[in-house]
Amino acid sequence: MRISASVLTILLTGPAAAGPIDCYRASKDLTKFPPLLCAGAATAAPAACFAASKDITRYPALLCSGAASNAPVDCYQASKEMTIFPTLLCAHAASQAPVACFSAAKDLTAYPALLCSGASSNAPLDCFRKAKALTGFPALLCAGAVSDAPLDCFAAAKGVTDYPALLCAGARSRAPVDCFQAAKAKDVTPYPALLCSGAVD
Repeated sequence: MRISASVLTILLTGPAAAGPIDCYRASKDLTKFPPLLCAGAATAAPAACFAASKDITRYPALLCSGAASNAPVDCYQASKEMTIFPTLLCAHAASQAPVACFSAAKDLTAYPALLCSGASSNAPLDCFRKAKALTGFPALLCAGAVSDAPLDCFAAAKGVTDYPALLCAGARSRAPVDCFQAAKAKDVTPYPALLCSGAVD
């Protein structure tokens, strides 16, 4: 199927394309990989975040990918003395919530930066406490959780996959399980749990 030039112009200049395109234009002289930094961006904020972070971390693209503001940089600055993984902790941060989550999690798990990565509240901690009785990988399962949805997903995934914690990591619903079953039925990939982790309704 070929897309006409006029349809392509409409697609690339419409509101949905404006954010990634603006971000790409703003970041093309900052990084060799602007598409990775700007994929799904709503504005040029990831480029501004990248520019603000390139001198403080070796991983500015990871820290700023999908950023809506410079909150990941502020989070990084606040956490760099607390953890050896401030970039992981603060990627996708919208506030200082990952730092607060990390402070509360460091006595609960050996993986507080993973558990609290990009957290918007203490929901990952609540999920983690409940998940410890269900899996040997509670930090993975509850990383980025905004509710107890990863636990519901995990319950639905048991018996469906050998990797329910991976499949349901940070899930917001049971959508990863539905995706897994569809991918497996259609033999889409030998790694359906990895493919469907993060699936949404």
